[in-house]
Amino acid sequence: MGIYRTNTTGDAIYLNDRWCEIAGLTAAEASGPNWARALHPEDREKVGAEWYASVQEHRPFELECRFQKPDGTVTWVLSRANAERDIYGEIIGYVGTITDISDRKRVETILQKLVTGTAAVTGADFFVELVRHIADALNVTYALVTELVDDQLVTLGFWANGSIQPTISYLPAKTPCEICMQEGEYHCEQSVSEIFAEDLDLIDMQAESYLGTVFKDDQGKVIGNLCVLDTKPMSKAKRAEAIGILQVFAARASAELQRKNVNEALKSLNQDLEKRVQQRTQELQEREEQLRDFFDNATDLIQSISLDGNILFVNQAWKRTLGYSEVELENLSIFQIIHPEDLEHCQLAMQNLFSGDQCVAIETRFVAKDGRTIVVEGNVNCQLKDGSPVATRGIFRDITE
Repeated sequence: MGIYRTNTTGDAIYLNDRWCEIAGLTAAEASGPNWARALHPEDREKVGAEWYASVQEHRPFELECRFQKPDGTVTWVLSRANAERDIYGEIIGYVGTITDISDRKRVETILQKLVTGTAAVTGADFFVELVRHIADALNVTYALVTELVDDQLVTLGFWANGSIQPTISYLPAKTPCEICMQEGEYHCEQSVSEIFAEDLDLIDMQAESYLGTVFKDDQGKVIGNLCVLDTKPMSKAKRAEAIGILQVFAARASAELQRKNVNEALKSLNQDLEKRVQQRTQELQEREEQLRDFFDNATDLIQSISLDGNILFVNQAWKRTLGYSEVELENLSIFQIIHPEDLEHCQLAMQNLFSGDQCVAIETRFVAKDGRTIVVEGNVNCQLKDGSPVATRGIFRDITE
């Protein structure tokens, strides 16, 4: 930790070796007001403003900023300082520290880049973008996100040598993914191809290092894994960064995979329902065609009449016998078809139906379009809806001869 002391005006009066190492300056070079040379040019105004505000408000100074060495090397630091007072409580200077937080800032930058790159995509596209950005952020040759399907791992996204690869599936047995699936995560910084000598894919990939972590569904069941491989060994610092990043995005991958599976299940269900509806519709159409064929080819006269006498339906034999067209029937009621002398008799029969009779036998006369009188006999019953009559249905035979 870099340690510094200043006087009341902010000039450096003490800098330890670690401070000088981070700044790239000797204590002599940074003494007095020259310590500000260590600040990144873009951060000098920000640091000065925050230092002034903390002094005016009598509070500790704390700020994340950048130091820049003379050779251009940039180091992120967390700088803190408190007022130093004499025995009378008067401020005689300030004492503070700087802590190198470059690793944390680098991980934050990587995470921000990953979040930005994948925030706008969902579903299958998310997995493709995830491996693309992870490979770029971690500077590795390979990145894979897989789904566990039965006993195989199927790639949802596979990045290799700078491009997205086609989907593949493989058995995890005798691969580093097997240990990853068993233990939740697996890290092999070097010689992974030698450790898993039976994994020919690792040899073809010239893989040297492997890092992987599983992701689980909401019930805690392993449903896939996220891993990276590289053709060179992985340092401990890079491993620590990669592990944290993989763990963060494994949670996101789990959510996306579960959402994808739910959407696919809903799509499959909808397709199945659609097929069943189509099948049922076809069956109903076939049934309707059969009934229509039955009615239209029946020799008897079949009719359906509303309570107020409107003609709801008649078959071909009815229209052929009486000579009325479909258009003409739209403007006629059954009371205009029944012979005037039989109207009272027929209306009485209908009232009996509406009063509870299940069926009545009727012999009556219909008046054809050409004026001929057609004598018919048949049965009429009542069509009910929710227990109330809505129409009559009749089947008649021409007995004029």
